[in-house]
Formats: sequence, structure tokens, C-alpha cells
Amino acid sequence: MRRFFKQSPNAIKAQLFLPLALTASLLVACSDEASINANAASSKVANEAQNAAQNKVKQTYLLSDYQLPSAIGADQAEQEALLKVLNEKEGSNTGLTQEEVKQQLLLRLTLFSSDKNQTLAKLEAITQGLTRASEFSAEQGEQDYELMAAMGSALSYQSIFYQADLGQMNLLSRKGMRYMDRAVKKAPNHLGVRLLRGLSYANMPAFLNRASFAVEDLSLLKNVLLHEKEGGQVQDSKLLSKSIVESAKKSPLKKQDKLFIEFVDYYLALSFYKNDQLESAKSLWQALSNTASEGSDSASGPVSQSKWSVLATKRLEEV
Repeated sequence: MRRFFKQSPNAIKAQLFLPLALTASLLVACSDEASINANAASSKVANEAQNAAQNKVKQTYLLSDYQLPSAIGADQAEQEALLKVLNEKEGSNTGLTQEEVKQQLLLRLTLFSSDKNQTLAKLEAITQGLTRASEFSAEQGEQDYELMAAMGSALSYQSIFYQADLGQMNLLSRKGMRYMDRAVKKAPNHLGVRLLRGLSYANMPAFLNRASFAVEDLSLLKNVLLHEKEGGQVQDSKLLSKSIVESAKKSPLKKQDKLFIEFVDYYLALSFYKNDQLESAKSLWQALSNTASEGSDSASGPVSQSKWSVLATKRLEEV
């Protein structure tokens, strides 16, 4: 979970996986030998399905309808710098505000995912901090569901350290999922909550059957961002796999915003894959693998692939 929080509506930068993105095609066929009544009934079903699909395509996602995630920087370097500032302030006479404590905890959780020296003790300390902060917000009468989702994500993350204890592994993962599901239920329009659950579920084993929720969460996030950045209605879910290529060619998105959508696309494809939607996953990874980063162009040098493009290429070689 890197680079995924930014609060400015004009420049959503993130590293922080479209309720329409469950990508199902409705097929209606009529047999030449069917009766007139059967044909009429089938035609009615087809028309209803077409109208429903059109209504979905017309649905808009206004950023003003959603709560933005907490700001924790656009990439690892920025996150580490911000965490250093907060840690120094924590040790000063000033101390941290409640919002800064939350920001500090989210940064620690985010950076833990890329920590080469991960330990259970580190993660438990982060989880305890998130739990205290979440409980404190509830005591104040304003439950912070982003903190609750982060706490659930951290609890589920702990389960990887208990592979030799299946009982404890199951307990932690299920407890974490309950918190994340509750957070989404209570705050369905909070993009930070959706992203935390989406990324957690995208990384879970397929047999836990959480991939469909990851598809829902990350698709919603992507729909809102594309609508905000492209200034129009989003495409039907079947066409989303093409959006990343079109975005790279002509979108006014800034580099970090494009990388964020690539990040979301990568984990959305992973969610498709674990949700037995292989073709959707391959299509999205293929589009992503063809996307070049803006680090260089034909005038300044050879074009290079982004991190997510490279990872998508590797995934395609495995499926």
C-alpha cells in the first residue's frame, strides 16, 4: 500500500486496489425454433438488460460525493520524509494533533508493506496504535472508519506471521476482515476505506473469496478518479481495460496521478484474476504492460516502463 493518500481534489496523488467493475456480460439468445411467446419474453429480457446497462454507463461519480483519503504523500520517499517530520514533532513540546497521530499511523502501516525487515513485533505495535486511535475516535462520538479499516488491514496482515498456527491465522484474518467490512458498510463513500479494504482483499488468497469485494472497491475508486480527472462520465466496465492506454496517450493527468491509476489497475487486475475473471485480468494487465511512464519521451530519450507496467508484464507471463 504505497502512495495512496492525497487530499487535493485537483491533484489526487497516490500509491493508496466502480461498483460497475464486476465485469459481467449479459447474453440473450433467441432460438429460431422457439415459439413466438418465448421470443417475445426473451426480447423483453434483452431490452431490460440493455436499459440496465445503459443506466450503468450513464452513472456519474462526482468527487464531491466522496470523502477523500488522508494525505500521506505520493511515493515512498515523500512518505518517509513526512513520517520523519511527524516523529520529530511528536518528541517536541508541541506534540501531535489527533489528525497528525492518524497520519503518522497510516504512514507507518503503509511503509511497513515495503519494509525489508518486517517483524511481527513491528506490525503489532502499529496495530495497537491504530486500535487505540480508532477506539478514541469512537469515545469522542465520531468513529473514524478509515482508522477502523486500517486496523482491520493490519490485523489481517498479522496472519502471515502465523503460518504454523492455522487457528491463530484464521482468527486474525477473519477479525481483520470484519473490521474492514464494517468500515465499508458504515462509510461506503470514503475512498480511503475502500482503498484499504480493496488492497487487503486483492492480496488475500483466492480461497478466502474476498476478491469480488476488492473488485468492487478498487473499481469504485478508479471510476471516481477517472471521472474527476477526465471531466466526463466513466466508461462501461468492459471498456475500462482500455482506459489506461488512452490515458497515457492524451490524458491531462499529471505523472503521479497516472501512476496512481496504474497502481489501482494492477491490483484491480489481480482482483479480477482471483475472482475467476481471467480474461478481464489479462486484458487489464495487457493494457497496463503497454503503458510507458512519462519519465522520458522521444525528444529526451528512450521511453521506459513504469513499475506497474513491468509487474503487469511479469503477471502476463505467469497466466
